[in-house]
Order: sequence, then structure tokens, then C-alpha cells
Amino acid sequence: QDLQYIKTYLELQKIRLEDKLQYSIYISEELNTCMIPKLLLQPLVENCIRYSCHKETLSIAISGTAVDGIVVLHVKDDGDGISDKDLRKLHEKLNCERVPASEHLGLLNTHYRLRLMYGAPYGITIKSTSTEGTDIRLDFPFRR
Repeated sequence: QDLQYIKTYLELQKIRLEDKLQYSIYISEELNTCMIPKLLLQPLVENCIRYSCHKETLSIAISGTAVDGIVVLHVKDDGDGISDKDLRKLHEKLNCERVPASEHLGLLNTHYRLRLMYGAPYGITIKSTSTEGTDIRLDFPFRR
């Protein structure tokens, strides 16, 4: 169901952005029976569009598979990426035990939601190169 929400959201954004947005979704069939927290991917996809929609084109790739009993989801974009300074700050916040009170970022809220539900080491990992895009990985246990 969450995947259908993402598809609908992306189709609405394609209408708004016209040819500027391309996306692909590949979720392995084994995840069709997996419990996935509601609205897990939407804030991450929204961030891709919000922070990179000024580019001429933006491609977003969403993928998911199960590896050794762990669900691994990726949301990748070819946008501007995150500066080294901002990425260091994000990593510091992701490594905190609690959501910083001043933060209202969907990314951090998603990470801490996963941590509350499943504990460490689950959550979000971010890789980004300035001007080349961002890859956000979500890990959590596979549960039917």
C-alpha cells in the first residue's frame, strides 16, 4: 500500500514538473509480504524533489530487496547532492540517541521512527556527493 502512495505522489509531481522528473521503482517480490511502516519512503522522495527540482531534470530510483532477513530500501537521486559540511551535520544528528528538539526534518523523523520500532543498528544511512546526487538507504528487519 505504501508503494502505491509513492507512485501516486510521484505521478502528481510529474504533472507539476512535467518532463523534469523521471523515476523508476523496483521492489523485489519477496517484499510484497513484508510489513513496512506507513509513509516510510514519502518524506525521502519529497526531499529529493524539494532540494533538487531546480535542476533541468531529476531522476529518482527507488529499490528494495531482502538480504539475510533485513529489508534494504534505497532512494537515490541524481540531484545536487549534499555538501560535505551539511552531510557531516546530518550524520551527527543520525548518530544521536534522540531527535534533536529543533529538528523537523522528515529524514531524521524517519530514521528515529525506525530506531524506535526496531532498535539500533536499523535506520537510515546517507551517501552523497555534491553535484552528483544522494543515496539514502533504509534497513529494518524483514517481518511478515
